Amino acid sequence: MFAAGVFWGTTGLCVRLLSDQGLTALQVAFFLQLFGLLFMLPTVLSKCGAGALKIDPRLMVLLALTGFVSEALYDICYTSSVTRVGVAFAGVLLYLSPVFVMIIARFAFRERITKKKLFALVLNVAGCFVTVTGLDLRGFDLDPKGILFGVLAALCYGMITIFDKYTADKAHPFVITFYILLFGFLFVALISRCWTFWREVMTPQAIALGAMAGLLAAQMPYTLFVYGIACGVEASRAPILASVEVVIAALIGVLAFKEELGPVNALGIAAVLVSIAVLSSGRSGGR
Repeated sequence: MFAAGVFWGTTGLCVRLLSDQGLTALQVAFFLQLFGLLFMLPTVLSKCGAGALKIDPRLMVLLALTGFVSEALYDICYTSSVTRVGVAFAGVLLYLSPVFVMIIARFAFRERITKKKLFALVLNVAGCFVTVTGLDLRGFDLDPKGILFGVLAALCYGMITIFDKYTADKAHPFVITFYILLFGFLFVALISRCWTFWREVMTPQAIALGAMAGLLAAQMPYTLFVYGIACGVEASRAPILASVEVVIAALIGVLAFKEELGPVNALGIAAVLVSIAVLSSGRSGGR
């Protein structure tokens, strides 16, 4: 889970580099899904064989639902939130996803909400908020529709954990990841109407950046995340463990884009890391 979060932390860098090529948010999402799928296909064929792609129709329906909710619908909600409240505040709202996951996992999988989990959850959400905002809310646009889209994006983002908990033991993790990326690509391609722009955006530089983005921000994190769920990581713990993403994103911002990281932001990073350490120590069901 931690490794998946590290790779997901590169998403902002990939999105920014592709956006600098003139791509819209939906076009960037199309590139991520396309190249993630292109990397995943030879991987699943070489490791599992073509026969492994034949799965139960009921599992196929669940994976299609995962691709729609956690990829296409998420992209729509998140990009809509970004356009209304800005990247930073949309990012803050996105880190509400562990709250949704913990509540849903309590009823769906009967996972206990322990004091340890609650402490880690509160510390994690607060740490993400402080890391992203530095406790400076000036200039934030609190548009109600933007906030609503941001909350829905967090729910869609968290649902991949719930769906994966149902599907991870039904097939090889490579097969699960392949179908999530496949259905995500199909839905995003339809929503973005890729046939209207793909010729114009397929420049050599965009293709090279898209390949990097597909590997780092799509294929690798999804594979590692599904592996983590398949190994028995509780759904309520998974998004908190993967939240190292926000730490990596902040460090990339400093190193690659010379963004400012003040003492308050550093305090937020420390809180995120402590929350991960709390959940990683001892037994998962501890009090």
